[in-house]
Amino acid sequence: MTQIAVGLFPNESVAEQVVHELEVAGITPGNLHVLAKPHYMPVTGALSTPAISFAAAFLRNLVAVGATEAEAQAYLEAVLEGGALVIATSITDQHEICTDIMNRNHATRVEECIGSAVPFTVASEETGFPGPGNFDHPGKAHTSQGGARIFTW
Repeated sequence: MTQIAVGLFPNESVAEQVVHELEVAGITPGNLHVLAKPHYMPVTGALSTPAISFAAAFLRNLVAVGATEAEAQAYLEAVLEGGALVIATSITDQHEICTDIMNRNHATRVEECIGSAVPFTVASEETGFPGPGNFDHPGKAHTSQGGARIFTW
């Protein structure tokens, strides 16, 4: 069973610290991803709209792994305002370790972002997020005691 832990943090620096703690705890580095607003979005043609393409892929991929439209939109708005998501993919029971570490580092509850202005294994090139082709049937999202979320297949 594949499980993804997702945590939202105020910036890339905090997210990178969380990734470091997850690696020290034994989570395989290849299963850890940080999603933040790209510093550079290349224009690939006359009709290229990199920011719109990034947002569309980001939303599509979050919904593909089980986030609601409102949750995905809240995560996107937070990332576009400078926040960062940490995504940890596992096929074992490491999800509790992941959510504990994320919550100790004050992962933001997505509910705090909804309605406000701001608040896994293979990554897509556009977003760095596990692509939708990897998970055909997203399962239920489980909220842990803090802000980190678990999605299970």
